Amino acid sequence: QYTRNPIYFSWAVMIAGVAIFTNLLALFIIIPVFMMAVHFGVVVWEERKLEKTYGKRYLEYKKKVPRWIPKIW
Repeated sequence: QYTRNPIYFSWAVMIAGVAIFTNLLALFIIIPVFMMAVHFGVVVWEERKLEKTYGKRYLEYKKKVPRWIPKIW
């Protein structure tokens, strides 16, 4: 109910955490590249498959739940 891609989002957060913890701030450059690769390489394909499988139910779910940025409030 918070984000449609919690695993991929958490991977990005972990990369940011490693960047901060190891003081390798250059790792922050990897995050947008990683997110774009995941988005176009996996998420788009997954969402097409889910739309075919679940139809209207999935489309309603997509309207309620954001793709990347978690709804915390």
